[in-house]
Amino acid sequence: MERVLVAGISGAGESTPARSVSGVLGLPYHEMDALYFTGPGWAVNSGFAEEVSRVAAGPRWIVDSIGYPEVRDLLWGRAGRTRELRRRCPRLRGCRLPGRRRSWR
Repeated sequence: MERVLVAGISGAGESTPARSVSGVLGLPYHEMDALYFTGPGWAVNSGFAEEVSRVAAGPRWIVDSIGYPEVRDLLWGRAGRTRELRRRCPRLRGCRLPGRRRSWR
Protein backbone atom coordinates (compact mmCIF):
# COMPACT_ATOMS: atom_id res chain seq x y z
CA MET A 1 0.00 0.00 0.00
CA GLU A 2 1.17 3.48 -0.81
CA ARG A 3 -0.78 6.26 0.85
CA VAL A 4 0.84 9.68 1.06
CA LEU A 5 -0.46 12.78 2.84
CA VAL A 6 1.14 16.15 2.05
CA ALA A 7 0.00 18.46 4.83
CA GLY A 8 0.43 22.14 5.58
CA ILE A 9 -1.34 25.32 6.49
CA SER A 10 -3.49 26.95 3.85
CA GLY A 11 -1.30 28.34 1.11
CA ALA A 12 1.85 26.44 2.17
CA GLY A 13 2.13 24.93 -1.31
CA GLU A 14 0.98 21.36 -0.74
CA SER A 15 -0.50 20.86 -4.23
CA THR A 16 2.69 21.31 -6.25
CA PRO A 17 4.84 18.68 -4.48
CA ALA A 18 1.83 16.35 -4.19
CA ARG A 19 1.33 16.48 -7.97
CA SER A 20 5.05 15.91 -8.56
CA VAL A 21 5.25 12.94 -6.21
CA SER A 22 2.08 11.55 -7.74
CA GLY A 23 3.72 11.54 -11.16
CA VAL A 24 6.97 10.01 -9.93
CA LEU A 25 5.34 7.23 -7.89
CA GLY A 26 2.36 6.74 -10.20
CA LEU A 27 -0.13 7.40 -7.40
CA PRO A 28 -3.64 8.75 -7.98
CA TYR A 29 -3.62 12.41 -6.86
CA HIS A 30 -6.61 13.87 -5.01
CA GLU A 31 -6.90 17.62 -4.47
CA MET A 32 -8.91 18.24 -1.33
CA ASP A 33 -10.20 21.66 -2.40
CA ALA A 34 -11.63 20.10 -5.57
CA LEU A 35 -13.40 17.46 -3.49
CA TYR A 36 -14.69 20.01 -0.95
CA PHE A 37 -15.92 22.76 -3.26
CA THR A 38 -18.34 21.89 -6.06
CA GLY A 39 -20.39 23.98 -8.40
CA PRO A 40 -20.59 27.75 -8.76
CA GLY A 41 -20.02 30.20 -5.94
CA TRP A 42 -17.75 27.90 -3.92
CA ALA A 43 -20.64 25.58 -3.06
CA VAL A 44 -19.64 22.94 -0.53
CA ASN A 45 -19.92 19.27 -1.46
CA SER A 46 -22.50 17.74 0.89
CA GLY A 47 -20.96 14.29 0.35
CA PHE A 48 -17.40 15.44 1.04
CA ALA A 49 -16.67 13.19 4.05
CA GLU A 50 -18.06 10.14 2.26
CA GLU A 51 -16.04 10.86 -0.86
CA VAL A 52 -12.81 11.32 1.10
CA SER A 53 -13.57 8.13 3.02
CA ARG A 54 -13.87 6.28 -0.29
CA VAL A 55 -10.54 7.71 -1.48
CA ALA A 56 -8.80 6.94 1.83
CA ALA A 57 -10.03 3.32 1.73
CA GLY A 58 -8.07 2.76 -1.48
CA PRO A 59 -4.64 1.11 -1.43
CA ARG A 60 -2.78 3.86 -3.34
CA TRP A 61 -3.25 7.63 -3.21
CA ILE A 62 -1.72 10.99 -2.50
CA VAL A 63 -3.74 13.80 -0.90
CA ASP A 64 -2.60 17.41 -0.81
CA SER A 65 -4.16 18.96 2.28
CA ILE A 66 -5.23 18.38 5.83
CA GLY A 67 -7.19 21.59 6.35
CA TYR A 68 -10.62 19.99 6.65
CA PRO A 69 -11.41 18.95 10.26
CA GLU A 70 -14.16 16.53 9.27
CA VAL A 71 -11.64 14.22 7.52
CA ARG A 72 -8.36 15.06 9.26
CA ASP A 73 -8.26 12.05 11.59
CA LEU A 74 -9.33 9.69 8.82
CA LEU A 75 -6.48 10.78 6.54
CA TRP A 76 -3.82 10.81 9.28
CA GLY A 77 -4.94 7.35 10.36
CA ARG A 78 -4.75 5.82 6.89
CA ALA A 79 -1.67 7.55 5.47
CA GLY A 80 1.45 5.43 5.32
CA ARG A 81 3.70 8.43 4.73
CA THR A 82 3.24 12.06 5.65
CA ARG A 83 5.09 15.19 4.69
CA GLU A 84 4.34 18.44 6.48
CA LEU A 85 5.19 21.72 4.79
CA ARG A 86 5.92 24.54 7.17
CA ARG A 87 6.45 27.42 4.81
CA ARG A 88 4.75 30.46 6.22
CA CYS A 89 4.36 34.04 5.25
CA PRO A 90 3.99 36.20 8.36
CA ARG A 91 2.34 39.02 6.43
CA LEU A 92 0.61 38.31 3.16
CA ARG A 93 1.40 41.75 1.76
CA GLY A 94 5.13 41.16 1.95
CA CYS A 95 5.13 37.53 0.87
CA ARG A 96 7.22 36.78 -2.20
CA LEU A 97 6.21 33.77 -4.19
CA PRO A 98 8.95 31.53 -5.58
CA GLY A 99 9.82 32.58 -9.10
CA ARG A 100 7.93 35.85 -8.81
CA ARG A 101 9.44 39.31 -8.69
CA ARG A 102 6.53 41.18 -7.13
CA SER A 103 5.07 40.82 -3.69
CA TRP A 104 1.33 40.45 -3.26
CA ARG A 105 -0.48 43.76 -2.84
